[in-house]
Amino acid sequence: MTLSRGARGSARAGAVLILLLAPTLSAHAAPPVVIDVLVHGNTGVGEPQVAVDARHPADVVVGENNSGVSVSHDHGRTWKQIPIPNQGDNTLAIDAAGTYAYTSLDGDLQVSKDRGNSWASAGNWVGSLAALWSGSGAQDVPFRFLGCNAPLPFGPVDPVHGPGLHVIGCDRPWLTADATVPGHYYVSFVDHSDGSGGTATANAECKTSTATNQFFSCGRQYVTSSRDGGKTWKPFVPVDSADAPTDYTNGFSGIPLARGGVLATSYLAGKAPGSTCTTCLMFQTSRDDGTTWTRHVVPATVDGPSLGAHVLNPLAISSSLAFEPYLAAVPSRPGRYAVTVFDRTQKQLLVFVTSDSGSTWSAPAQLAEPGGAQRWLPWIAYGPDGALGAMWRTTVADGSYSVWAAVSRSGTAAFGRPVRLSSKTSPGPVSQVAGDDASFVALDRTTLHAAWGDRREGSLGIHYARYAFSAEDR
Repeated sequence: MTLSRGARGSARAGAVLILLLAPTLSAHAAPPVVIDVLVHGNTGVGEPQVAVDARHPADVVVGENNSGVSVSHDHGRTWKQIPIPNQGDNTLAIDAAGTYAYTSLDGDLQVSKDRGNSWASAGNWVGSLAALWSGSGAQDVPFRFLGCNAPLPFGPVDPVHGPGLHVIGCDRPWLTADATVPGHYYVSFVDHSDGSGGTATANAECKTSTATNQFFSCGRQYVTSSRDGGKTWKPFVPVDSADAPTDYTNGFSGIPLARGGVLATSYLAGKAPGSTCTTCLMFQTSRDDGTTWTRHVVPATVDGPSLGAHVLNPLAISSSLAFEPYLAAVPSRPGRYAVTVFDRTQKQLLVFVTSDSGSTWSAPAQLAEPGGAQRWLPWIAYGPDGALGAMWRTTVADGSYSVWAAVSRSGTAAFGRPVRLSSKTSPGPVSQVAGDDASFVALDRTTLHAAWGDRREGSLGIHYARYAFSAEDR
């Protein structure tokens, strides 16, 4: 989402803190080992993304809003901060060839082929916005192409530094790389000047979504793709449709994912063909980069507006809820996906798993550690061998928070006990209007890697933790 700018703190590696947690364990179970490290303190923003390099298990990269990336070559113990000019809403991926990629609201795709040590521009996905409504006949569409601070010839627009109106509501890009096809990238973004399902903003139907920004009452998510490493991009295509329009989240949702040329997305809809749901948890796949979709309604056990329309309002935005559902895909197993939403009270995460590309789904896992008031800013991901990991922040009565994770080694809805990732409690608030809208998690074959915004050093900064789930005897 559009950022508030904080001071750019100097990069520094924090002391490594090893947590030996002591939940109730069997006589043969080893206590979980977690390393919690300060990556970049006093940045003023959070919202990090984390990725791990399958070819070099010691390499971890964290994408940062406003400042670039931090790279570690020693399993996250120490970090080097590398500035990359950007307009915020960072998003990060590592492709099947080991190329690191980073982009933000300006659309400039920066790539690194030397394990994150140096970066260069490969192309710009904002340019493909020019073809988004090509042939539509609309007279005002050129103004829509400026919302992401597009470069010439689609600008010029001065960079937007801090909260405020963009020319249009071009918001929250997500970048993903096909897990099996080198150089194949996807970018999605939300256009707040569009209504869900293609409804014009003047129509009342567009107003059914809860306002997550006082300037934007609508939104529609679009996706584009590149098959040449980010040099050229296809025209954007919508994620939702008129018969299954996005609702309750202003077009926001979790990150699209891809493997073997199959793109998958998930979102909340206000209706769906052949279903009586009033808040529909949608899952869909595409084999033509989003031109056509095969859609399924996930049979969520919690239905009705409370599944998506939690207590969102313009003055107290909960990005935890705006970005649901969260989606995970198995790189090595076609057809297996997981989607995550909150329960009615935001006290538990509900995780649904499919092994047949959405035709059937498991009963939901219910994730939460004992105690705590509510769960916030979760993320979910599969590892290369099919282990499934989830993370979240938990608040207590005074608004302070800790960070937790759980892993399903089988990749199904059968999770192990929650493990605390943060060595100390962070002061609140856990969620704000902008600047710390998401946490992130990634898995390799043995370890869960997590990054989040943390306030324990004073101003908001970025912490990283790794949890060696393979070391436990269950």
